Amino acid sequence: MAIIDFFDRGWRINPRGAAYIQDGAVTTFTDAGEMSCRIANALLASGFAPGTKGAVWAANDVTAWLCALGLWRANMCWIPVGARNAPEENRYVLDAFDCEILFFQREFAETIAALRPQLPKICQWVCIDGEVEGAESLEQFIAQQPASDPRVAVDPDDVIWLGPTGGTTGLPKGVMNTHRSVQTGFAHVMINTPYPAGARPVNLAAAPMTHTAGLLSMPCTARGGTVVIITKPEPQMLLAAC
Repeated sequence: MAIIDFFDRGWRINPRGAAYIQDGAVTTFTDAGEMSCRIANALLASGFAPGTKGAVWAANDVTAWLCALGLWRANMCWIPVGARNAPEENRYVLDAFDCEILFFQREFAETIAALRPQLPKICQWVCIDGEVEGAESLEQFIAQQPASDPRVAVDPDDVIWLGPTGGTTGLPKGVMNTHRSVQTGFAHVMINTPYPAGARPVNLAAAPMTHTAGLLSMPCTARGGTVVIITKPEPQMLLAAC
């Protein structure tokens, strides 16, 4: 079983349902699933092999999370990036963990441009929300790519999440998480948070999806539930979303 299968289970049982809601905008499971397929197909068409490491540098955002799902659908390895981390910390993680693909928002373009000479391993730069010099827009990147699942073969022990440690006793180290280890964690969450048959859970994602909250949302997604995304963890926004 692959990690993307948890999303696909929700897509299968609730195709027209709301997978994500952000600022009142609804992204259905079919919308999200097809976008993740197009991103995966674009990655593979660009010559990146399964196992290639990629990251997403963005604020909390639906499209940013779909880029992570696209990496997984292509059986590639996702590196979490804290958008509010010190730039040097992110530079270290991206370089030390051998990142080759970086999706990012225009908001961080200036910071990323300053770091770019120190990130020689990254060979694909994709801006997810517009045009930036030296990068391909997401719209361009996925143009002409099919919305069908590329159905990449996976091994349960393929590494699909390279998580940085906190770095409290030294520089961050990359923890290699596999399909098997992550799905075991998801399964335990689902076993210990039961819902009545047919119920659609709702998950509030206030922390960044592309850092931690995305992983925590997957058991909800697997049940065909809805993830409500808060762009910034501000108290008024949190209360309004509840």
